[in-house]
Amino acid sequence: MTITNLGQSLIEILVVILLISISTTGLVSTMLTSQQLSRSAVQTSDALNLAANLSNKMRLNSAEANEPQSEYLTKINSSTIISTDCFGHIKCQQRSQALHDLLQWQIQLTQVLPNFQAEVCRDSSPGNSYLVKSSSCDNDQESPMVIKIWWMNAHRSADLALFYALEHSH
Repeated sequence: MTITNLGQSLIEILVVILLISISTTGLVSTMLTSQQLSRSAVQTSDALNLAANLSNKMRLNSAEANEPQSEYLTKINSSTIISTDCFGHIKCQQRSQALHDLLQWQIQLTQVLPNFQAEVCRDSSPGNSYLVKSSSCDNDQESPMVIKIWWMNAHRSADLALFYALEHSH
């Protein structure tokens, strides 16, 4: 009795190994995409929380926040230098508190959002800024104050920033 189908078993094993490797590659790719989307969701949640925290601090310091030239109306990024001194200003305590709030906010943003840019401004259409990484505020005194944050996600292309805007309510 002779066995003639030994080569056929080897080919079947190679086909099975090939199918398993293709399936594994697809599974790994899906896991990586899932991890990237999860990281984006965490960063968006962090941006929301940080914007809400600053809005609450602005509400507590409403005397400064409601000023036409409020210290809160500013642009910051990780390299912005914020001095909390307000030498001789009439409302030094409120201004100093606003600057301190912005400094703490900058530190928190630096810790959780890579390559961020943030801005507090007056804008009647805050959602229009998601395509640009710079100010598109109308700065009209009648417009609401808006907190805008842009940041880069390491897994997205260099020209696509993530964006979050929160309208500050008094």
